[in-house]
Amino acid sequence: MNLKMSIMAFALLALSGCQTFDTIVGKKEPMEQPVETAITSISHQLIANSSFDIADKRIVSSTFVWSDTLTSVSKDSELMELGTILQESIITSLTQAGGDVREIKSANAIQLNMGGEFILSRDIERVAHNTQADYVLTGIMTPTNYGTVVNAKLINLHNKRVVAAARQVIAITPDSRTSENSSTFKDGLLYRNHQSQGNHDE
Repeated sequence: MNLKMSIMAFALLALSGCQTFDTIVGKKEPMEQPVETAITSISHQLIANSSFDIADKRIVSSTFVWSDTLTSVSKDSELMELGTILQESIITSLTQAGGDVREIKSANAIQLNMGGEFILSRDIERVAHNTQADYVLTGIMTPTNYGTVVNAKLINLHNKRVVAAARQVIAITPDSRTSENSSTFKDGLLYRNHQSQGNHDE
């Protein structure tokens, strides 16, 4: 009888251990962030265009700009880096899809100093004055109450024709922790900061 009880106790202990192991292994992965979703969607739309084959096309990229200023400067300083993130990430996807991407920020020589070795520059005196390309990736961002609408385009530099286009909305995630009426870009998310209600009902 004692042997039978010992076997049952061991079996229960083993099952308990398996349940703990299954819980850890079955833990769900975090959901993909809205900005990453937008990058994936826009890239796919541009590449999947049936009337334009991106393979071996000579492409350069430009910073995605805001619709009101057509520059990277936004009324909301927290979002200024969004245009560069979209530009660099989408052009990476186009490279992976077979596009012949040219880097216009590549300097004519590597610069060495105490901080490291650098090849990218925005100094007009250091970069090539003539980059051979046929198409440019560009995009316009428009802020709305529900998020940022991104319209991306591939434009033929010779005749200004738009050969591929994509549209995606980066939805805003409400954030009640702050008291200002603005948007914040953090960890791949756009947060809408609602204004505190205060004593408005008085």
